[in-house]
Amino acid sequence: MADLYSFRVTFHGDLGDPEQVADVLYGCGCDDATVSVERDGSAGYADFDREATDALTAVVTAVEQIEAAGLHVVSVGDDLVSVADIAERAGRSQQAVSAWINQVRGPGGFPPARTDRHWGAVYSWAEVADWLARHGLVDLDPTAAEVATACATVSAVLDARAKLRALPTPAASRARRLLAA
Repeated sequence: MADLYSFRVTFHGDLGDPEQVADVLYGCGCDDATVSVERDGSAGYADFDREATDALTAVVTAVEQIEAAGLHVVSVGDDLVSVADIAERAGRSQQAVSAWINQVRGPGGFPPARTDRHWGAVYSWAEVADWLARHGLVDLDPTAAEVATACATVSAVLDARAKLRALPTPAASRARRLLAA
């Protein structure tokens, strides 16, 4: 049985003609995505509502189709979130989320911040969604948590792939062996 998974893919490439980009992606099987391009052509986005047996299959097939169109996929999903984002997605107040983070309330073990910026920390939505679901703190859509995890996983693979391509051949071979283990 197929479920519906919603996620965003960010890509680069020849984006000068947004209509042509949308047509090419549609022709490669992305007829379940809404395509948009930044005005300056710096990035393109495909917002998918894809039916698949699982979230990882939905995300991976979307990446494969976009790359088959000759575009370079940069990331999948919007994994980094602020306290305000977490509160909105969880349907709780920012104060409640801060209490979980600071271990004033809740079961403890809130995922650590990925980056602590001068305006506030950012967290991995995949890690937070998993933590929320595991502890039953909010009635989180299990599909949304599955999509967050799939997107974070595929984005990590895309990042590793880009870094491997930048390494000299001997080092890249060693890194590939490590990645395959």
